[in-house]
Amino acid sequence: MNIKTATGAAVGDPVTGQKISLTKVSDSKVKLVLANFSFSGITLGNIEADCTATFDAKDNEYDLVGSTTLDLSAVGLGTLGITISGDADNRELDVDITVSDVPVFNVIKVDFEGTK
Repeated sequence: MNIKTATGAAVGDPVTGQKISLTKVSDSKVKLVLANFSFSGITLGNIEADCTATFDAKDNEYDLVGSTTLDLSAVGLGTLGITISGDADNRELDVDITVSDVPVFNVIKVDFEGTK
């Protein structure tokens, strides 16, 4: 998992050991969960979002789109906006998670690629 600023600069080393899970909610919705997310000493916690899953017959995969917020007011970080986009098939998951209003960085982009 690579973490970058809005300008593309890397934020620390690639993060390893993080897992993203997808659970089918309906024929057109999945729940995405990135549990206990942290990077460079900043803990954001669980990122959970219901995403629309649209089948792309040309690429034989599902396109994923969603958004949510993460309330970190209790630790003085306010509410962070999160957008999710990506695709998934029977073997691989490629997801981009953009987190807004992150102290110091303003926007971070999380690029996740994994296999089943």
